[in-house]
Amino acid sequence: MKQHGYFVQKDWRNITPKGGKCIGLTADKKFDTQSFCVKPVASWVPHLSMPNHVPTCPRCLRNTHVDVAPSHWIKFPKTLHGIKSHKHLDTKFCPCRSCGQDFNGFNKQSLAADAKSIVGFFNFYLAEKFAADEELHSFVVNAPDTSSARIAKHLQKMTADNHFADC
Repeated sequence: MKQHGYFVQKDWRNITPKGGKCIGLTADKKFDTQSFCVKPVASWVPHLSMPNHVPTCPRCLRNTHVDVAPSHWIKFPKTLHGIKSHKHLDTKFCPCRSCGQDFNGFNKQSLAADAKSIVGFFNFYLAEKFAADEELHSFVVNAPDTSSARIAKHLQKMTADNHFADC
């Protein structure tokens, strides 16, 4: 399976697209729209990243009828926020033949059911429309005596400094 080989060689938490911000430094490369996609992507595909793992259906709470072969990428990945930058958290929809429903790879009930087998692999904190990486989560949680406004201001300054240094 081509996809499995790809995920064995790559860190699923930080997949960098080809091209990127330094493409203009090489004279032999032509620019196209893909050249401007420079943010890394976190692609949570547990059945390709972990050997013999099949995600658990959040409705049936079993993985025996989940078919990962016809899985397909979701249309709208979550924005994954971090201390220094953001990226997208992408995953696949997997169909369950028992209940006839599809579920995405970062479905909270599915992740909870698979907690023992994915511990240490999936270390992002999920909200309804976005996610936070472990570093950002730790930064916010370990500042209990600091106001939300001060945390936000500090994160804005860190982001601006990081962007300036990157440029």
